[in-house]
Amino acid sequence: MKEICLQQITQVRLAITSNTDAYTYRSRLGRLIVTCLRSVTKKLGLPQPILPGLYKVPSDASLAIKNVINCCNKLWELSRVLSQPSEPLESRWKTGWEELNCELDLLYGYILKVDGFETLNQNLSLNLNGHSS
Repeated sequence: MKEICLQQITQVRLAITSNTDAYTYRSRLGRLIVTCLRSVTKKLGLPQPILPGLYKVPSDASLAIKNVINCCNKLWELSRVLSQPSEPLESRWKTGWEELNCELDLLYGYILKVDGFETLNQNLSLNLNGHSS
């Protein structure tokens, strides 16, 4: 699962830097959020989210898991306001992308710190419609 999340971070970055449409990078970001949240909630024995969104941080979770959840929540919030690149919105796009990129860097590091992250179900992946793929 660790490898899947790290690959999805790369896919989000590629979608954004290649100036793809907003739907593409938002859907990839959504998949990343769901995959990461499902990994840590499974580790905690909690219900696993089907769709991306804000997730409540369990008080008894380790710091590493809290960091992953908080980072996913921040990425979700950023994804709601990040626009497609365009000349009129260039400064807004650059600011949003820089913030998103920083959060992706943080998430990458947090994933590496979660004990047992890689031992979770390697076949688990959901698309945004909630169907297994």
